[in-house]
Amino acid sequence: MNTEQTEEQAQPDTQPAPGEVLKQAREKMGWSVRDVADRLRLRASVIEDLENNNPDMDQLATFTRGYLRSYAKLMQIDADQLLGNSNMDASSAATVQKMQSFSRKTRRQRSESRLMWLSWVIIAIAVGITGVWYWQNQQAMTSVPTQMDNEQTNEIVTTPSEQDRAIIAADSQVAADAMVAEPTDTDTPADPGAMSDTASESENVVPDVSTDLTDSEANNEASVQDDAEVEAPRVSSEAQTTVSAPENRLVMTFSGDCWIDVRDANGERLATGIKAEGEQVTLTGETPYQLVLGAPSVVKITFNGDNIDLDGYPTGQVARLRLPQ
Repeated sequence: MNTEQTEEQAQPDTQPAPGEVLKQAREKMGWSVRDVADRLRLRASVIEDLENNNPDMDQLATFTRGYLRSYAKLMQIDADQLLGNSNMDASSAATVQKMQSFSRKTRRQRSESRLMWLSWVIIAIAVGITGVWYWQNQQAMTSVPTQMDNEQTNEIVTTPSEQDRAIIAADSQVAADAMVAEPTDTDTPADPGAMSDTASESENVVPDVSTDLTDSEANNEASVQDDAEVEAPRVSSEAQTTVSAPENRLVMTFSGDCWIDVRDANGERLATGIKAEGEQVTLTGETPYQLVLGAPSVVKITFNGDNIDLDGYPTGQVARLRLPQ
């Protein structure tokens, strides 16, 4: 007796599912699935799913519950009691709501991921463009000075050495003229002594000797005078060259690093390259000079002793000028 009561208590109270109740009611009324579908304006497959308690998971729980209410009303069954005895609506609603929440989260994460990747791509492109621009600028600033560094030293030294050679040649020529003139002066007083000795030996010979000496002395003096006349223009010309050399004299003094390029009237490059702080460059050549200064604010220029004003050139910009202006 106790065993039977225990089994009855162990068995849970089972209630028919809503689909089974509706199916039994439909069969009792003698209707087919198609008849119910036509009356409710639904597909026959939807009616079968409802009767099999297998609602379409692609539909919202609200729609499924509405279908059940309509079906129950058609079968003249209390819909609230039918739905209240089943947990299908709650489980279906929870499942659909959970799936919708997960779907929205996935879409949001996917959208954020795409936006993040797009941002990184844009940043990478911007950094790449900036790097290429900076590299090209550096190449443009350093390529020309690197190729021309060796030329500027040789060209700067050439002009002073030519001036020195001209001055040395003029001094040597003056010294040579002095050496030629001294023996002539020494021989001139010696001739009267010889003439006096000869006169003491023979009175008859004196006129002839004096005449010869006079002619020789005259010839020597004429030769020396001619040499002096020939050498004088040469020395004057060389001295004039030496004096005129400082003309077109261009002096540049640097108080900081600066890249320069200087050309003469023929387009020949006189100096180029980067000059360091404290360096001084002296140039001469045919004017007008064409100057390009990378940093005019650190350069002091004198042309033939006159200071050239560079205050009108903006700091940090390349200056191009012509001397004389």
